[in-house]
Amino acid sequence: LEQWKERVIYGVDATKIEEKITAESEEQKFDIVLFNHPHLGDKALLESEKRHAERHYVLLSHYFYSAKSILKNGGRIHICLCGLQPQTWKIWNAAKN
Repeated sequence: LEQWKERVIYGVDATKIEEKITAESEEQKFDIVLFNHPHLGDKALLESEKRHAERHYVLLSHYFYSAKSILKNGGRIHICLCGLQPQTWKIWNAAKN
């Protein structure tokens, strides 16, 4: 993306995007906000699939809420998941919140 002069920002807390990126005007906002392969990285969550799914659901809910703050009207929020993660993490419900 950077080679095409697109803005890419690293080191952002996906649940607090607005703390790193201020987008007060529509021109400063983004067409697409992307989160590739979100994961909490907490090994303790592997002990309980239910707990694992619940924590990631909360992560995604906060991400969607935060991403809206920098999204242009008509923009899109993308998230890259694999396997059954969309179902077990209840991504559609997280996005609705």
